[in-house]
Amino acid sequence: MARYAPTAGNQQTWKFVVMRDAENLEELKKNLKKWAKEALLEANIPDNERPQYTKQVYDAIDRVMTAPIYIFIFADTTKYGHYALHDGCLAAENLFLAARALGYGTGFFTTYFPGDKIKNFLNAPNSLQYICSTPLGVPKEWPKMPQKKELKEFIVWEKFE
Repeated sequence: MARYAPTAGNQQTWKFVVMRDAENLEELKKNLKKWAKEALLEANIPDNERPQYTKQVYDAIDRVMTAPIYIFIFADTTKYGHYALHDGCLAAENLFLAARALGYGTGFFTTYFPGDKIKNFLNAPNSLQYICSTPLGVPKEWPKMPQKKELKEFIVWEKFE
């Protein structure tokens, strides 16, 4: 379904890297932890709190890396420039909705997946811009839906006042 997403000029600039090999996923997980550790070292965190933050991040990575498949979504920005990024996001959303309709879980992950490092890890060409990573699998349990704003909080009728 992702390929049926709206796209500027019908350019279909998206690229999906599907990773399902267990060794590759384990290597990715190790790298995510290494990159997180590097980021935490650069962050302005007091030394006595760093182990706590590191544990929380590693635990989060362990949780998100339980899916049997990861999909990395990119857009080729050499065609239609920034519109390609919109196209890539639309294709990602189509993927998420289709997966959910089929009983699979996904998510728009960027926090632990630094785009430049993901591109290098996957040997992605320079012409591609990273959009997001998403796990694909059946969750052990579905998370509760977070509170959502009321429609009146974000819909403006006709014009802003």
